[in-house]
Amino acid sequence: MSKIAGQFDPPLTFDRAAEVETATRVRRADLAARRAELAVTLHYIAERELAKMTEPHLYFEWGGKDHTYAQKWQDEPTPADRRTMMATAGAALDRSLKLTPPRDEAGEQSRSVIGRLMEGIARNYAERHGEQGGDDAD
Repeated sequence: MSKIAGQFDPPLTFDRAAEVETATRVRRADLAARRAELAVTLHYIAERELAKMTEPHLYFEWGGKDHTYAQKWQDEPTPADRRTMMATAGAALDRSLKLTPPRDEAGEQSRSVIGRLMEGIARNYAERHGEQGGDDAD
């Protein structure tokens, strides 16, 4: 603390660790919410690209010496365009899953059930055979 800061009543301090910690927690929460929103947007992009794969598609071109415009509707995109759409959808999903990985709640729940079952078995064994465990050398 500086000499001048110490002369105030109450003395001024420069310890802002608690404020910085709170601000950091708030900033992390804000960024997590923004990542979640971005992940949803990327999922929408992937869904839109996948939907285009089976919809009618407009092809057009400018060309020739007169720079003429021509267009043609097809029942669905060409295989090359569908590959591009699939790649776009795959990249969007990949980025989305990196931002907010799915939680394996079913796996966590079954691990929890198995863990409780194992604890119960261990408790039952300890009650029946004493606390020392599985010494077969008796």
